Amino acid sequence: MQWLPLALCALTPSVFAGTWTVAKTAGPGVDFTSIQAAVDTAVDGDRILILSGTYAENVVIDGKALTLHGESGASLQHTSLTGTHAPLLAVRNLAASQTVQINELDLFRVTGVWGPSLELEHNAGGVRVQNMFIDSYDGHCLVATDSKDIVLTNCFYQANAPFVDPQGVRHPSSGVVLREGSSAWIWNTAARGSHGFPLSVPAVDLLPGGDAVFVSDSTLHGFSSGWSGGTGNSVNLGGCQVAAPGGAALRVEVSGGPAPLVVLQQGVLAAGSAGFTQTSCATPPPVTQAIEAPAGTVQSQFGKARLLQVPGNPTEAGMVRVELLGGSNDVFALFVAAGVVSPTPLPNFINPMWIDPSTAQLMRLGSLNAFGAATFDVDVSNLPPLWVEVQAALFATDNSQWLTNPKALFIH
Repeated sequence: MQWLPLALCALTPSVFAGTWTVAKTAGPGVDFTSIQAAVDTAVDGDRILILSGTYAENVVIDGKALTLHGESGASLQHTSLTGTHAPLLAVRNLAASQTVQINELDLFRVTGVWGPSLELEHNAGGVRVQNMFIDSYDGHCLVATDSKDIVLTNCFYQANAPFVDPQGVRHPSSGVVLREGSSAWIWNTAARGSHGFPLSVPAVDLLPGGDAVFVSDSTLHGFSSGWSGGTGNSVNLGGCQVAAPGGAALRVEVSGGPAPLVVLQQGVLAAGSAGFTQTSCATPPPVTQAIEAPAGTVQSQFGKARLLQVPGNPTEAGMVRVELLGGSNDVFALFVAAGVVSPTPLPNFINPMWIDPSTAQLMRLGSLNAFGAATFDVDVSNLPPLWVEVQAALFATDNSQWLTNPKALFIH
């Protein structure tokens, strides 16, 4: 899978207070052979570069503003069946002024005991997770508790199997879990719930598929993402095959905390299917919907605005051709920037993901045609190579306002 290199400029070593290098073996230019040792030594603003290799450890970032950046092939893994409940990677207790960035460090957890792959706890500051594959066979992929400013970009969260809690009860696993007042922006991210069949354990009880994304008393904005629930299992009860329902793509729960709110735009959501039912002696379970949520907690805004890069070269050097899709005769404003997208919403706009206003340039004003489309070239000759971010705001004839998702364009 190829990732869009978002934040390319922001991730160069020169912007960091210090850079520490971690490798599997000691050698010239290597500061540590343990990621946790590098984290313990680093101070706010430092960058930890993790060279290619498989690191079998549990890493905790507690109250430090750091960047973890993995080279191609870098991963954090636990595959021991005698592991602990600790997450592979935890970020905790960030102050509002602190941000942790985790880039291109894949997580694989197969320990035989319950625990998340990535855990975010009690963070007033920001956590940025991008370009990662996060996998779990015995727990949720990502669990955020009381974490206020999370941005997940270009990731795949794959929950493979249910887990067994300390009381011996089986539970389905989710790709992403937000709870206790957490707030997250998810962009261009895939998530999948677990299947109901336990890993290497006979199916002795009915277990539904896992939900791809589970939100409890939290806020979520999701854009251009694909989420799918897992498949329910089947068991033989008294000579009759009965089935559990599939998981939802999105499940929202009200648990007595802050009122949950989910805003979805430009995504593909699919519920998991139920297991096999022997209809001659059993009734199939209820059909799970893609979105299982109390009324008023989910706002869906699919398909209103899209921004695409047209393949091929424009007629002039330094130009990129784009196609903008929206509503008939919508007025649009197109912005281009070499910087990073920001999770800060602009006033009166629905979509909170916006190109950093401090670096954005207004490139074009115009109107879509009667079919809701416009194709034109964007002059990026005065912007740094290799990539830029481009985004459009649309003002519809019914006075509603929309933003396309930020789009990375290859320009040189």
